[in-house]
Amino acid sequence: MTESKTKPYAPRVVSEGDIPVHRTLGEAAQTRNVGVPRPMPGIIILIHGVNDVGEAYQNQEKGILAGLGKRLNRQDFYAHQWKDYRIAAPGRSPIIPFYWGYKPVTHDDYRADQKRYREEVGKMSDKAHLPYDAYQEDNEANKAALGNDGNGPFKYHNDNFKNALDTHFAKNGGTFANATTTIPDMLGPGAGGFGVAAAGFASLHFNDGDFTHPIFENPHRIYQFFAAQRLADLILQIRSEPNTVKDVINVVAHSQGTIITMLANMLVKQAGYAPVNCVILNHSPYSLESRVAENIQPGYQQTDSARQKTFKNFCRLMYTAMERWRKDV
Repeated sequence: MTESKTKPYAPRVVSEGDIPVHRTLGEAAQTRNVGVPRPMPGIIILIHGVNDVGEAYQNQEKGILAGLGKRLNRQDFYAHQWKDYRIAAPGRSPIIPFYWGYKPVTHDDYRADQKRYREEVGKMSDKAHLPYDAYQEDNEANKAALGNDGNGPFKYHNDNFKNALDTHFAKNGGTFANATTTIPDMLGPGAGGFGVAAAGFASLHFNDGDFTHPIFENPHRIYQFFAAQRLADLILQIRSEPNTVKDVINVVAHSQGTIITMLANMLVKQAGYAPVNCVILNHSPYSLESRVAENIQPGYQQTDSARQKTFKNFCRLMYTAMERWRKDV
């Protein structure tokens, strides 16, 4: 009996070269015992933060598999094959990497949407759907002024706010300055105002020659809410599939991914399903108190009381996972 542990989609030969026996020799002679692969101990979803392409996922998986193997005394786990921070071939692993980010529309689509918005305002007044506020920079002179003349060693693009995008006109995790400390801000405008302008000036002139993290104006943060909805949809799919409906779901989130995780579980509850069984929130920017850097930005900010009440409600929601476990046992 053989079973490949490096190519999970390769045909698995469980028995070969068997000598047939006559049925009159009985059931014992005709029976061959075959080992059945053990199920995964659960599902583990990894979620990154702002300005992040998931570069830690591969190392996280190694550590998690090592811990599971030691804790459960199992040697049948092996990691996914990774390339460019993505799974190139699946392994025998409970890890699901989750990606989110920001991608502006083309300049032509932006212009068309501005026209649509003006027409809607005339017909619907304040009921008009908000237009896009960001687009892919297509002015070569503007790009060259940012050092993006196409002659450098790195190929990238920019949005109309000067932020750098990858070769697919996207920024995984969104812009650094768009990180939030509350859930409502993920539905609000991008970071801006005097505070961001001052930070941007410092990032270009008082950085000891490090120009790798410039801070500019930022697009609307709605993409963060969409990320939470996508994560909620993934959880709902797992919760509704017959083969996975009883699986234990764990989320290991980092930075802004922790707040996306909080909102996603609330959306799952709103849809009538149970939230995940466990969340691990690493270096979360969620704050129980208002921050000066946010208060000086345009728009309204969540109060200290509302921040604390929101977090209490999230903790109560996650406590229901323990209550469900007690009922099951």
